Amino acid sequence: MLRTLVGRTVRTVWEDAFLQLASRTRAAA
Repeated sequence: MLRTLVGRTVRTVWEDAFLQLASRTRAAA
């Protein structure tokens, strides 16, 4: 259960960071 929680948290953080990076790249372009 703990492993699932950690995996879910990491995935959420990773997607959030990726979306922010994509937005910055799109804005820069």
